[in-house]
Amino acid sequence: MTDKLLMKNLREYKKFLIVGDSGRGKTTMAKFLAEKLKIPHTELDDFYWIRKFSIKREKEERLKMVIKFLEKHKEWIIEGTSRDMVSLCMNDAEIIVYMSFPNLFTQLFYITKRAIQKKEKFLPYLDLCYTTVLKKYKIGKKYKGRLSIKEILERYKKKVIPLNSWKDIEDFKKNF
Repeated sequence: MTDKLLMKNLREYKKFLIVGDSGRGKTTMAKFLAEKLKIPHTELDDFYWIRKFSIKREKEERLKMVIKFLEKHKEWIIEGTSRDMVSLCMNDAEIIVYMSFPNLFTQLFYITKRAIQKKEKFLPYLDLCYTTVLKKYKIGKKYKGRLSIKEILERYKKKVIPLNSWKDIEDFKKNF
């Protein structure tokens, strides 16, 4: 799965970034690490939204908020998918946990399952599914030619722990 030496010393680190596909379990992983390490976790969604999934903050404002947060805190567990904010955290992160799905169908299934369980509104759910397809296949001018999170993480591969299956996630938790 990943470098055993990195896993062995995991409890020594104080700055974790959890990134990856929507619906993969980043928030659940952040809560798990927060409980084990006694370090509070933060969701990048809290910087992105004024009111969750309905009113966005301006990009400049949310980036300033993330920078202030990183400057203020010596220990953190941050999770999210927003590339601009995630990119700000990558240099400072001591460990980056990358959680991905094996394929688009599986990802859409789990996004749908989560939406049903949380009784999410239909339009934000539909928008997330649509955006997921656009990102995955780099469709449209917003995504065409942009590096994916996975491609960006290549520069940080010595501190990345990839979790690409449910077994990887369970093994990570069991060995933590």
